Amino acid sequence: MEKEYIDGFDIYNFIVSGAHRLIAEEQDLNAINVFPVADGDTGTNLAFTMRTIVQHAKKDQAVDKTLQSISHVALENAYGNSGIIFAQYFRGLSIESKGKERISTREFASMVRGATHYTYKALAKPVEGTVLTVMRGFSDQLINNHLDNEWEKLFAKAYKNLEYMVEQTRYGLKVLRKNHVVDAGALGFMFFVEGILDFIRTGDTKGSSQHSMGPLMANHVNKFDEVKRNVYCSQFLVKSSMPAPALKELLLDRGEDLIVAQGDGILRVHIHTDYPDQIMRLLLTRGQVLEHRIEDMKLQSLILQQKDHTIAVVTDSIADLPQEYLWDQRISVIPLNVICDSVAYLDKLSMTPATFYKDWDDYELYPTSTQPSIDVIEKTLYALSMKYDSIIGLFVSSEMSGTYENVLRIAKEMGKNGYQISVIDSRHNSVGQGLLVKKMATLIEEGLEHSQIVSEIERIKSQVKTLILVQDLSYMLRGGRISKPKSLILSHITMKPVISIDQEGKGFLFKKTLTWEKGLAEIRKQIRREFNNSGISEYALVYADEPKNLEELREIMLEETGKPPSFTTQISSVVALNAGRGAIAVGYIKGEEL
Repeated sequence: MEKEYIDGFDIYNFIVSGAHRLIAEEQDLNAINVFPVADGDTGTNLAFTMRTIVQHAKKDQAVDKTLQSISHVALENAYGNSGIIFAQYFRGLSIESKGKERISTREFASMVRGATHYTYKALAKPVEGTVLTVMRGFSDQLINNHLDNEWEKLFAKAYKNLEYMVEQTRYGLKVLRKNHVVDAGALGFMFFVEGILDFIRTGDTKGSSQHSMGPLMANHVNKFDEVKRNVYCSQFLVKSSMPAPALKELLLDRGEDLIVAQGDGILRVHIHTDYPDQIMRLLLTRGQVLEHRIEDMKLQSLILQQKDHTIAVVTDSIADLPQEYLWDQRISVIPLNVICDSVAYLDKLSMTPATFYKDWDDYELYPTSTQPSIDVIEKTLYALSMKYDSIIGLFVSSEMSGTYENVLRIAKEMGKNGYQISVIDSRHNSVGQGLLVKKMATLIEEGLEHSQIVSEIERIKSQVKTLILVQDLSYMLRGGRISKPKSLILSHITMKPVISIDQEGKGFLFKKTLTWEKGLAEIRKQIRREFNNSGISEYALVYADEPKNLEELREIMLEETGKPPSFTTQISSVVALNAGRGAIAVGYIKGEEL
């Protein structure tokens, strides 16, 4: 590149070239990701962030307008700790470029120094020996060599120093020394700069450089520790006039690895916490949460340690299973959305059942639910496909939600690229769906092959039965789970009916009982009949908001089957929309226990 000044088109090509280079190293960066948490997704988070820039950023002849577009796209779509750090870096470049249509090497060096400063400010507790140190070192090199008016010389000198600085991160933090790896974020930044240097030399934004990871991966031992606290990586995009420093102070003691990046009227918040629902509630008092993502880092770290199984299990948040069991079996859960007064929450994450019931009476509009976002489905399946040979997903009845159809469509598209993904319509929800997921995990433990597991689950799902005792029918009527003609009749009758799910996966009125005691009696009759006719191999119990409501049903099941439940847990907020307060349910699999 033989020019003294560069314009917005050049800056666009710089960043897009760096993005392409970084995207190409996604899996290698994942492999060495142990800081701040060993969840193996730094490469994926950076790649997703960079792809949005490549796909959506607009270029302009003016440097400032191009960087404004890039920083806006990056901030709105940043993934993970590393993605937000890069987004804030671009935000700093944008601020420093204000009023500039073209820039010299000297001006560029000054802009990078300012961007580094803005990036440090976004973190509540900046940690040296990471990408931050490498960014600062890159800035120092540019400042020291900016009198080189040749862009290639400027970047070549800075890049050479970057290689050294990245290597030095191996000897800083304890977790990096323990794993004998360099910091993944720092290496990602080096690849980004390498992509820019390649473009300057060749004019090719896609790049051709193939950096050897050998020296940087030397003696890599993968001593991944399980994440035991602050397990949820929580990211929020907030529309607010609140200054970033004030919000950072407000959130400082509520988790770890806090980053608050500020854009034009928006804030991107990143925090590791055990209570994402509390963070969500707090942020809603300070502004409008435009979108948010929550990832289970404990599950991610457990999957990285998984050596025995090659088949991944994925379901949705309507499947009710204890959280400890989900972690133990490495089961991924795609959350549905719960809409309360026009705010979208993630089921079981930013909206827990406890919070839902506490606030239910205060909502102006009756809460509703929507399917998981396409982005969340794609990211979940893509991440699992990088760690397992195949994936089996089992989802809520297609008669109750479009989740199954959406996942199936995405799985088919991924299948065209060689990924083996089977998607099963459970024809159930809640506890019945949970039992099928549990059965699938058991079959994997027993060593069955992918196709055998799919066939067995397809067979077993017709043997699953769910009986729900509803304390207040009004919730189900409002939720639309009962036909309108029946709703008109039932709305005038005080009932505590038993609801079930038919073979097509539709809810229906199983028994019209007027009292709780009669409802329990009908459940006892059905359980006794099933147990005598075909046997009950396994059952589980779930409740809405009152676990004590299960006491009588627990006794009935123990008396009739002679065994305790496989699990007991609370239903999801999505299921609660229709089941209502006080509801309880039993799900069981017919047949003799093998």
